[in-house]
Amino acid sequence: MFAIDHDVMIFLSYTLPKEAEPRGYEKWLREVDNPFFNAIPGVKRYENWKIMEAHGSVLAFTHFDFLYLQSEADLERVWFNQDLDNFRKGWIAKWGYGDTGRMPSQVNAYGYLTRREGPPAVTKGTWLAMSTDATIGEAWRIAERVRKHYAIGPVPAGQPWHHLEAIPVPHLILRHLGGNWRSRTHRCPDRPCRSQAPRRSLRPRGSLPRMLR
Repeated sequence: MFAIDHDVMIFLSYTLPKEAEPRGYEKWLREVDNPFFNAIPGVKRYENWKIMEAHGSVLAFTHFDFLYLQSEADLERVWFNQDLDNFRKGWIAKWGYGDTGRMPSQVNAYGYLTRREGPPAVTKGTWLAMSTDATIGEAWRIAERVRKHYAIGPVPAGQPWHHLEAIPVPHLILRHLGGNWRSRTHRCPDRPCRSQAPRRSLRPRGSLPRMLR
């Protein structure tokens, strides 16, 4: 568990092709992708997450990243960093976007600039319950949509590269769970396990991601 205070991030979602993980995606993520992003000037912290369980509506992605910025003023210099652009294009060529090939689906064609509302989580771990309508957790407001120019091309002339717009899902509620929460709250094959945590930790509304890095 760790505690880090962040105020602004870009939420990045994507879907991997089925063959990516057998080809060593998670190892590559830890050894190459994550250190590279974290070394970009203006990035405060970069995290990679994988959806392990989903409840409610079907999600349009299998993985997502939290790209925390040093400050909102760093958005442009991070987003258009030339080294990062080259790296992201290489990521697409190497791994792709699942069933849609090298072009992301509509929901994954944009990042989402997100601002924290209220206090940060006291501690954070490698498991996370993410919802859009919970009442308990670290609350983030999705404020702007940011075009993934490296994936779908530059913005048309005269149009902004990030938008202030009505977002269908305006909030993300993040509930950080202890690193061993599954051993304490999931149902064993033959009998219920002893639970020392709220039952809602087992099947949160929304999705249950695991940190990859």
